[in-house]
Amino acid sequence: KRRPKKKILRQAPGVSSSALQEAHDIFGDVDELLLLRKQGLKKGGGYDDSGDWREKRLEDEFEPSVIKEKYLSEKDNQIRDKDMPERIQ
Repeated sequence: KRRPKKKILRQAPGVSSSALQEAHDIFGDVDELLLLRKQGLKKGGGYDDSGDWREKRLEDEFEPSVIKEKYLSEKDNQIRDKDMPERIQ
């Protein structure tokens, strides 16, 4: 048995077309803004309060105690980068 295809809605449920037109008149076409936001989310950054682009850092998301506990600090990363396994030393 075939499943019936879902209809693609052209507007959000519960929003009238006149309300959508009014929002479009006020804010303009938001497709470009949505594309920029999607690209920004993929990169892992965002805009700060002043409107400048900032890369997302662990320090911005987690408490310092959690970062130290999980060995995710910048110092731990430096040790990982230069550390050699014992069998090679």
